[in-house]
Amino acid sequence: MATNATKSFKGKEAREVMLAGMKEVFDNVKCTYGGNGKNVVFSKWSGTPVASNDGENIADQVIPENLSERQGADLIKQVARNTNSELEDASTATIMNSYLMARKGADLINSDAKISSLRLRKEIKEAARKVVGEVKSSKIVLGSVEDLENLAITSVEDVDFGKAIAKAIFDAGNSGIVYVNESSKDGVSVEKVEGYQFQQGMITPYLIKDVDRMQTVLENCAVFITELQLLWSNEFNEMLKNIVSHGTKDILIICDEIHEDIIKFAVMNTLRGNFNMAIVKKPIQKDYLEDIASVVGSNAMTMRKGLVHPKIEYCGIAKKVVIKEKTTTIFIDDSKKDELNTYVTTLKNQIDNLDIEDEVGKTKLEERVARLTGGIFMVNVGAKTEASLKHLRDKVDDAVNSLKKVWKTKDDGIVLGGGMALYNAGTKLIPVTNGEKIVYEVCKSNLFQMLQNGGEDDSIITKIMSEGGGYNALTMQYEPDMFKAGIVDSTKVICTSFLNSADFAADFVTYENLITQIPQLIPIDMPVQRQ
Repeated sequence: MATNATKSFKGKEAREVMLAGMKEVFDNVKCTYGGNGKNVVFSKWSGTPVASNDGENIADQVIPENLSERQGADLIKQVARNTNSELEDASTATIMNSYLMARKGADLINSDAKISSLRLRKEIKEAARKVVGEVKSSKIVLGSVEDLENLAITSVEDVDFGKAIAKAIFDAGNSGIVYVNESSKDGVSVEKVEGYQFQQGMITPYLIKDVDRMQTVLENCAVFITELQLLWSNEFNEMLKNIVSHGTKDILIICDEIHEDIIKFAVMNTLRGNFNMAIVKKPIQKDYLEDIASVVGSNAMTMRKGLVHPKIEYCGIAKKVVIKEKTTTIFIDDSKKDELNTYVTTLKNQIDNLDIEDEVGKTKLEERVARLTGGIFMVNVGAKTEASLKHLRDKVDDAVNSLKKVWKTKDDGIVLGGGMALYNAGTKLIPVTNGEKIVYEVCKSNLFQMLQNGGEDDSIITKIMSEGGGYNALTMQYEPDMFKAGIVDSTKVICTSFLNSADFAADFVTYENLITQIPQLIPIDMPVQRQ
């Protein structure tokens, strides 16, 4: 078996070629940072242009042509993925801070051969922990629904809407789901319905019907679930025919992998209006598959049960399903509630029968029960005109998404948003070591980038330094009281993201060599042209 040749880079050259790849990622995501961040357009899947301001999503599209630079890009993308996996947020800030710290660290190592990379590594880590300590010293702990209400009212600039959003998030807790729903009735209301959500989204964008909100909504739909790879077959075709013949026009498929012929078939029939099909990858956790089956009253097709051929008898029913890029939310049909309650009782009995020392098993089962019983808290918003409704819905959507993250980490508290928590920490701490000089300087960069994205000059920095306050990216103005304006961030998100960036940069300064594989070119025998 042929092995590819390699090319090696050493010392400064190795660091610079990796940093070039990182910079390409950094340059593409930095413009999206903050409330006034811009969008990046790229072609995804089969060349369809997509506009996005999601840092991790954009970073994934950056693939440097130079293979050695690509390794640097992959390094910084990995730390962003790890942060996003842990926090579901902060990928852009992680990329920015990681690159800037790595860049400054490399500059120091490259300029002075006497500097120990191992000592610098230690100093960067210690400095980052000092910053986190300073940030945490300024946090405010949220203790009541009133605290949440104040933030929500400020966010949507309306007392009634703010209180409704706060109630929904407070009642949902960590297990419940909050969903913003368009209503035909003016104003705002909150109602709880039974439902379930898991972390997988639409497998192809061609099946997304609401491009504005990047989601597909199915009503009174059939649900087919399998842990297997789904291939085109006569049995599958027969199952679909039976579903449609029963008057069902919406179909949800949850599976492992799916053959491209089925995807093409689904897209074609959805475009023609024959029926609407959504295809979602099964959740990573195996137990969740049976939980979903209990929610829709289906019989999941699995090898363990000996079920390998699709049949309509295996299908369940959902009152409504909302599929987005990364989540699928199922609203339970009234006819399936008793079956779900029976299933939940079975899980609770399993908890009672577990060995008293099996804490891990108990925790997992309790989490599953909480997810099944947490419910969906719908924030219904309505307005007199379509334009007003869209504006209101987007505003409430943004507030819900932001405050859910804050409330989820309420025990860790909140700190000033808009880059101010890190900026204040960076200006208060006095640098002594080289690592501290690097880290404290990067602390200020988030605010600077936000000002740059807003086209601001240095006058706001001057005002912040003399009077305190911060920058409101939404109004693009100086803000004298950030807390009062509701411009806050989760302490956990800020600290975890910054520590991840510092750990990455600390490791990077110790990288001395880079080895890149050179793809082997396979010669092609060209036919001899006759004279």
